[in-house]
Amino acid sequence: DFVAECFECSNKTAKEWLIENYGEEVGTVFNIPTLIRKTPKKKTYFDKSILESYSSWHPYLASRGLTREICEYFQVKYDPQLRQIVFPCFDTKGNLLMMPRRSIDYKTFYIDKEIDKPVYCLDYVIKNGYKKIVITEGPFDCLKGNQFGVPTVATFGQISDTQIEALNKSGVQVIYAMFDNDTAGQRFTANLKKRLSKSIWGIEVPI
Repeated sequence: DFVAECFECSNKTAKEWLIENYGEEVGTVFNIPTLIRKTPKKKTYFDKSILESYSSWHPYLASRGLTREICEYFQVKYDPQLRQIVFPCFDTKGNLLMMPRRSIDYKTFYIDKEIDKPVYCLDYVIKNGYKKIVITEGPFDCLKGNQFGVPTVATFGQISDTQIEALNKSGVQVIYAMFDNDTAGQRFTANLKKRLSKSIWGIEVPI
């Protein structure tokens, strides 16, 4: 569970990693009998009325090159009490899945680790039937892409098994991976391309 949480991957992948790096050989079989215990993350929905308690705009959003129109469309909010931008994530039925946040004072994101991360704006992609999309790490780049009319989604950091599964089921056919052109970004891209369904063409676009 600990390794899976660190890598934000499935318990199966974590177990395979542990076996490969630290397992003991027994004949031709590597085995860690009871190390991994599957504990699925909770599946809950938030009451959407909570969004009404936040402000609909903050000048910080303009400093990131975003318009009021795009922020209103994706229901981006500002929590004045905590001084954080709120990025509501929905499913295709309009259920509120998660509310990741970003401080306007520090380069810090806050994400509930007890909930499987959704792919930000994937509900918008699916509802509009887009087949070619861009995928980014952060929500600001995601919103900027959609503002320019380019269907864009975001992962909120390292892509997870749940997010890969959602992309594979989305009906998307081409994904342009636009992660940072550093070690972490290259790792994100390689991980994405390796695990995408064969029906999806993954294209790397270093930035």
